[in-house]
Amino acid sequence: MKDLQTTTPDGENLNNSNFPKHNLSLTESRVRGIILGTAIGDALGLPVETFSRDEILQRYGRIKDFLPVDANPFFRGKNIPIGTWGDDTQLSVAVAQAILECGTINLDRIAELHVVALNQESRGWGGSTKDSIRNIESGVHWSESGRSSDPKRGCGNGIAMKVAPIGAFLLARRESLHDHLDTLASLAMMTHRTSMAISSGFAQVAAAHYCLSVDPEQFNSEHFLEQVIEASRLGRRYLPETLGADDLTEQFERLAMERPIEQSRIEKLFGAGSCYVYHSLPFTYAYFLRNPTSIETLFDTVSGGGDTDSNGSMVGALLGALNGAEIFPTRLVHGIAQSFQIHEIAGNLHTQLNLMR
Repeated sequence: MKDLQTTTPDGENLNNSNFPKHNLSLTESRVRGIILGTAIGDALGLPVETFSRDEILQRYGRIKDFLPVDANPFFRGKNIPIGTWGDDTQLSVAVAQAILECGTINLDRIAELHVVALNQESRGWGGSTKDSIRNIESGVHWSESGRSSDPKRGCGNGIAMKVAPIGAFLLARRESLHDHLDTLASLAMMTHRTSMAISSGFAQVAAAHYCLSVDPEQFNSEHFLEQVIEASRLGRRYLPETLGADDLTEQFERLAMERPIEQSRIEKLFGAGSCYVYHSLPFTYAYFLRNPTSIETLFDTVSGGGDTDSNGSMVGALLGALNGAEIFPTRLVHGIAQSFQIHEIAGNLHTQLNLMR
């Protein structure tokens, strides 16, 4: 396929040849792995969301199994089943469901499904997402719903945590991130109207896209980070008025220079215990790149503290995309709450993506 050209928001014409378009094995296992990995990582991390690494180790040791959810203050005293997942999975499923129904990234349908998810369960939702979806529910169009006068809005993981299924969509369509920049930026701005949020979403789509594009034995950390860095840099071209001193792209470049990276160094560089996407997403990638073909990576990530459910869901999606659903232990696959729904959406998404190929 001939490389396509795209025009960035500042008018620069860029070639998208650095983003792989082919895929040798967009198997059901890999598509299922994205959805399962999101849910399993989310459910493993949900009980200890915002705990520090030391708190987790002192109270539970290294997390390898689902814990009682009521350790999380948002769910305390609610008799929530072990293995319950939260908004990371809810909204990833909403994105996947919209692709399944519409055969494209339909922002109208994604907005509608976000409202449905909000009304089903909103405990533990990030403030930016909750406020924005409530705006949509009250009649504000999704193109305006993410506006906020609060400078703290739009700085969390609410975009990166839900966009991994789009990586599979791009591969099924033989397209690249460059073919959908404005649409993906608009998806981010629906709830997180900052340049950093757009960069984080672009980065995670590119990360999932790359993981699906190579076989596990061919995975290359340098190539992975090249995709992430280029995608993040493209995100900076949107909403430049929201840019500050913190540059997410520089964080990814720092990670590229630091490999291989020890756990203590990850915490020092990327702010252990933080829910700020500037810290949390490179923190997650640092753990992923230590061993991208092992389930131990997921256990290390959720035991590392901070935004543990989002970090778990993001790294779980990448592990599933690269290695397939078989990477997840049977006890976790069967132990997640509403497992039928997760398996159904995963199977249906794979079927729909095959029809696009």
